[in-house]
Amino acid sequence: MARLALTLDRLPVMLRDVRDTDRRRLAQLREQWGSIRRHLDDPAAAITAAQWACPPGYRDALQLARLILAGATLDPDSRMGGQSFTLPLGAVWERAVRRMCDDLANSTGWHRVSDAERLRRWDDPAGHRDRTRWLIADVMVQRVGWRWVLDAKYKREFADESRADRFQMCAYAVAFDADRVTLVYPTAASNAVTRELLRTTVGGMPLLIDSVALPMATGPKACLAALGSIAAGFACGNETWQGKKET
Repeated sequence: MARLALTLDRLPVMLRDVRDTDRRRLAQLREQWGSIRRHLDDPAAAITAAQWACPPGYRDALQLARLILAGATLDPDSRMGGQSFTLPLGAVWERAVRRMCDDLANSTGWHRVSDAERLRRWDDPAGHRDRTRWLIADVMVQRVGWRWVLDAKYKREFADESRADRFQMCAYAVAFDADRVTLVYPTAASNAVTRELLRTTVGGMPLLIDSVALPMATGPKACLAALGSIAAGFACGNETWQGKKET
């Protein structure tokens, strides 16, 4: 039990972007396990030993604990990595959205801007120097007279977009003078779905903030086709949704 309690203490640092409901559930669980002793001389060795004498019903939990406690550690003798490793799937999804935009450039007319153009520093001295304060768009594409920012979200929040993400999109719209800002989610659905979050005007110019769920479960080609259909429908102020429009 000490192994699992120690793992619970590590989770808040690893899960910084979880939904409020998950954060509350984790806090309740940590409170329930508050009286359990946490001290282990060698957590990695203890979690490995537990695999051979696992209490009934705890095998899956101990496997996850082993990944969290030992997966990214270094062997003290060889200085090599542990038996497991973690993969930043959010970064993988971001690169996937960027690649899809590149593949669609010729057919849709939306071309990705340079890395320098998708970065906006704050004008005050501290904000200008501090990279953690910069606004960096995941993907920004443009065509004559139009600019579109896409923000890749590897989350289960489509149709439940967080307050922080909504405000982030508004900041992107202002910072990059965008006509449209879109949250892009991967889902297990078989079709693309779009949600309009805000349609307004900024400085007399129209602005659309929305979210899109791409059918990742059906494969890369389906995602590409769905995004291409959405991109082709947004041009010259005439937004048409080729997929399923959620009301």
